Amino acid sequence: MKFESLNEILNKLPRTKIEENVLAFILKKNDYYRDKETLFLENFDFRKQSCSLFIDDRCQKLFNIIKDKIEGNKTQNNPANFESVKITDDKEFNLFVRQLENKVDDNPSIEDFNDYIEELCLFRIKRKTIENCVDLIRTLFDKKTERTDKQEGYISSHLNFISELITSKKGDFPLLYAKDIEDIIRDLKTGSGIQLKLSTGIESLDQQLNYLRPGELVIIAGRPGMGKTSLALNVLYNLVTTSVKSLFFSLEMNRVEITQKLLNLFLKYNIDKNFDDNMTLSMSKEDEEKVSDYLLKIEHSFCFVDKPFLSLEETKRYVKEYNLNEKMKAKKSGFEDADQHGVKVIFIDYLQILNSSSSNPMRTENEKIAKITQTLKGLALELDCAIVLLSQLNRDNVKQADKRPNMSNLKGSGAIEQDANKIILLHREEYYVKNAKQLKGIVEVIVDKNRGGETGTVYLDWHGDTQEIKEIDNNRFQNKDNQNNSDEIVIDRKEEYLKYLENGAEQQTNTPNTPPKKWQSGPPKAKSSETTSFQQNF
Repeated sequence: MKFESLNEILNKLPRTKIEENVLAFILKKNDYYRDKETLFLENFDFRKQSCSLFIDDRCQKLFNIIKDKIEGNKTQNNPANFESVKITDDKEFNLFVRQLENKVDDNPSIEDFNDYIEELCLFRIKRKTIENCVDLIRTLFDKKTERTDKQEGYISSHLNFISELITSKKGDFPLLYAKDIEDIIRDLKTGSGIQLKLSTGIESLDQQLNYLRPGELVIIAGRPGMGKTSLALNVLYNLVTTSVKSLFFSLEMNRVEITQKLLNLFLKYNIDKNFDDNMTLSMSKEDEEKVSDYLLKIEHSFCFVDKPFLSLEETKRYVKEYNLNEKMKAKKSGFEDADQHGVKVIFIDYLQILNSSSSNPMRTENEKIAKITQTLKGLALELDCAIVLLSQLNRDNVKQADKRPNMSNLKGSGAIEQDANKIILLHREEYYVKNAKQLKGIVEVIVDKNRGGETGTVYLDWHGDTQEIKEIDNNRFQNKDNQNNSDEIVIDRKEEYLKYLENGAEQQTNTPNTPPKKWQSGPPKAKSSETTSFQQNF
């Protein structure tokens, strides 16, 4: 089988004048560059000083001149024009620039420019996909060895795909599909990307969820006091401690509160107790050094946005700017895998107070929530990151005898159920049933939707003072004097918890909101909607 060189294959691509048209439009109106600056910079290699959208050497050279002039003259209206980009004593290049001037009208339309940009991106993806296909064939099969019929067929099918790709037109080859092919081929070669697992830091929860994955929209929902923010902060703590770039949007707490909560998790005690009457923090020298080292460690992995009444559009802008800045820093530092240095997980606390800034005031609450979840799901796919969105529940579950929530309790549940990859619901029975030691400190993490995995419940320890959530510690409430006694019987707290829920109702006092004795046939209808207040909020 004849195997053509990469250049021979790439030269078969239709050589359009798209690159020249794009540059001509920009020289006529620099605002077109500014509108697409993010796209250009995402594809710019600062070490090589080249933009991967341009393959022609003259276009690459001209783009660099345009970029430098526009970025260096931000106050000037049109610093890069057909005259200013010419180079003294370079007649050939100047002739090329003069020819471009005839390619565009005096008032070029934004619609035409956007069409050219779309074709330019498609052309770039075609080139990159073909390069990856060719490289993959060479990587997997040594041309010097005799191939089996199956291997020959594999190579032949890839070459046929390349041939179809070369002749395809814009309408025949969707950009998203092309990008998927590029990513899949890259992942087959490197074993990365689609295999990326983002750990919550809690092993049993990771196993139930099958980890967090890029491109997912994950919902954490619960009634007030159940631990939504606590669980999100525990996951964030693990991510930043392991240098996974994360963004946390809080529409209720400021950055000082969030940082303090992360320090509580780090130090394993609540530093609020270390403030004296003058609000001066007292801490051991050892802890001060540990905190200083920790804050330095997470500095480059964590960004916090504490802006109330944040709109959906502002959230998208913050995310994209942060993502681009992180990639740009990586490129300037010489990282070859700079594209992998963007944000990996985004937390938003919480859905119902995120403003969709809808231009249609007549939209219902459910329609607004649908707009938000659809946009965030699209953003997760676009940036190849996981988005963890906290959400409130309606009050329906507290009117039931069994207070455990389900997906129907989500505010705007239809849209959330449709768009989310994973839905996590939180429940703490001790919130409703007081003075039952078997329930103390246990939170149920109910995975009610798990696209690509199994649903189920994980039982974890919740520490109210530090808001730490972790695997159940059976020794947690043992008498300290007896902890070193080998004869001490270790109680399985999860087992005791489940036994109590199944059989322990008759041991309680006759109070409202106690769970029924048996649940095999489903919970009975609630007789009272009264709920027990809970003083400690988190």
